[in-house]
Amino acid sequence: MRNTFGVLAAVALLAVSVSAQDKEDKENDRAGRTVTKSLSAPDAVCTFADGKQLTVRYKRTAVDRNEDLPIGKLWPSSGSAMLLFTPVGLAIGGFEIPAGAFSMYIIPGSDDWTLIVNKNVDESAKYDETQDLLRTPMKTGEIGAPAEEFRVYFAHIAPRQCNMRLYYGRRGSWAEFRER
Repeated sequence: MRNTFGVLAAVALLAVSVSAQDKEDKENDRAGRTVTKSLSAPDAVCTFADGKQLTVRYKRTAVDRNEDLPIGKLWPSSGSAMLLFTPVGLAIGGFEIPAGAFSMYIIPGSDDWTLIVNKNVDESAKYDETQDLLRTPMKTGEIGAPAEEFRVYFAHIAPRQCNMRLYYGRRGSWAEFRER
């Protein structure tokens, strides 16, 4: 029960932070954590305490109000994968990501989503499962105000921790990246 309450509280915090992030590029929440919104580039950036930046480049995709993301299928499927850039090694879901550039995909589920980090960063290449570096579950929940387009945000939670948040329609999902 306590875990369910914690997840619901986190989802509520995510919904509140979306509207706050649309007002400014950066602001501090009440706990003093820096929340960084997507930039117009469309990049999402999080800066660790030592100044190193974790960046995700992605294509903003309009939300189809008549359709949710395809449950159990790779997304985005159009060849416009999210790209992850990191100058430092990361840890996520018990896996390690070395410094470098990677593509990222998700597989939406009804309860959880799966984040895929893939070694292939050729934008013209199709997804190749044999290039997967890792697959890890992402926590999901419903957000209060629906996102008009797919968006990626970061929340700088601790000196060496950035949480990536993905929003599509009324669904939000998040994953925790820790600097190694």
